[in-house]
Amino acid sequence: MSSILGENPGLSRTEIVPATPAHLPQILDIYNHYVAQTVVTFHLDPQPLSFIKGNYEKVLAHKLPFLVITSVNPVVPSSSPISSSSSSTETPSPSRVLGYTYAVPYNAERIAYAATVEITLLLDPSVTGHGLGKSLLSALIESLRTNDTGREIRVRELVAAMAAFEGDATRFYQREGFREAGRLRALGWKFGKWVDVVLWQMSLGGAKERGEVEESGEVKDGRRKTEDER
Repeated sequence: MSSILGENPGLSRTEIVPATPAHLPQILDIYNHYVAQTVVTFHLDPQPLSFIKGNYEKVLAHKLPFLVITSVNPVVPSSSPISSSSSSTETPSPSRVLGYTYAVPYNAERIAYAATVEITLLLDPSVTGHGLGKSLLSALIESLRTNDTGREIRVRELVAAMAAFEGDATRFYQREGFREAGRLRALGWKFGKWVDVVLWQMSLGGAKERGEVEESGEVKDGRRKTEDER
């Protein structure tokens, strides 16, 4: 897929495309900014490239989308707090990664959760406020709704876990149609304080409850079918 979003101030043309290994170093730089500066992630130390590679490979192995929004022929704002500090032998990306999003199985080791995924979405902090997060999330939801990756069990429920902190960003998922499903209080300790985690949920609808999972040919009575049963 490739979704052309048009012109954005200082960003040239932007588009949403499936992530490739060439994008991973820039994705890591975005992630490590949030590690060092925010409670968005509960990692305390910068992560190596292998961390992002592991997530990327997990997403693809489960036939789920991993998308990036990029600026073609980019102009990098001097105010950007992101610096490319990742050492990598990957082929350089021809465009600047402005943000990324992906879905992973929710509790993958338990088959009853097979129609539920947990999503992640992060933007380069220098480009927030331009609607890029909304566009990226919409593209992810559309990919999951249409099942364009060919997953055997279609996704029904989306879950997002977000640290509760001051500011409008905490309501991002609510504005985009998610409902608050719960709050886990004082779940993590970072920057000298306890931080709550808010759970957000969206239903894509159209699934036939438990039957759709079982009719996929992969699950029977809450367990994965054996070769003889398929």
